[in-house]
Amino acid sequence: LGICASLYALMCLVITGMVPYSLIDVHAPFAMAFQTHNLHWVSSIVSVGAIAAITTSLLLSMMGQPRIFMVMARDGLLPPWFADVSKRFGTPANASLFSGAVTGILGVMLDINLLAQLVSIGTLSIFCGVNLGLIVSRWTPKRATWAQRLPPLKRAAALLLSCFAFAIDYRARNARISWFGALSLIAVIASTASFKTIPMVNAPPPTRFAAPFVPVLPAVGVLLTSILIAGLGALAIIRYVVYTTVCAIAYITFATSRVISEQSTRRVDDARVCQPRLWASSVPTSPTSTPAIEMPRLDAERPVQILGGAV
Repeated sequence: LGICASLYALMCLVITGMVPYSLIDVHAPFAMAFQTHNLHWVSSIVSVGAIAAITTSLLLSMMGQPRIFMVMARDGLLPPWFADVSKRFGTPANASLFSGAVTGILGVMLDINLLAQLVSIGTLSIFCGVNLGLIVSRWTPKRATWAQRLPPLKRAAALLLSCFAFAIDYRARNARISWFGALSLIAVIASTASFKTIPMVNAPPPTRFAAPFVPVLPAVGVLLTSILIAGLGALAIIRYVVYTTVCAIAYITFATSRVISEQSTRRVDDARVCQPRLWASSVPTSPTSTPAIEMPRLDAERPVQILGGAV
């Protein structure tokens, strides 16, 4: 991660040294930068490398997403159809077909700029969530009750709201800080400092590498990603909120119904195992006699499952 970040920083230094910042072509920055210096052969090599990099990234995404669907289906969070594995290739066939079909349809029907905005805001929201999750995980016990989770969650929500308030105002005023932006920035600092008022229960051991400067560094990450998200525009944010809400409702609805169905099936199976069976005795008995009860027979070599345990 450090090597990649260093390479990106060096690339930024190189391109800003070749071309003024205001004249950089956002569609093909390095290729056009070399063309401005009449290095067309270098520009061709850079263009070929960019195509190869984009193709590799798309293939990696197409390989990773079907496997995520497969694991979610195995856990009961998606329909079992996604968990089918090809007997010949050993790959998630149905999930791969679904991912490829959806990707192809979206690529053909939607505008490339719209797709770029959706991908960008989705990636940035993940980065923002990772930063927030890091802070919350440091201040939340491993087996915490809801009351123990509330203090860090409240502080994280205050940090997120103050970051977005500053980001929206900052973008709306063309990178200028108004009095509202200044107040929002003060709220960002205050919400970050508020984590120091509660004990850090999950501090990493000194012998193991962990993210440093928590909660300051993750809070800066939340602020920067919020500024980038706000820069995508109101329509991109509205689209993201709409499709995220729809997907979340569908996902939660299916997962909840699946869990309830499995729990009811398990209770029925446990009741069948523990239910005694009545048998009529071959010996003549009086009409008022009580029939005998046959208890489940126990096999010496195989345990009997009763109420989730073995006997």
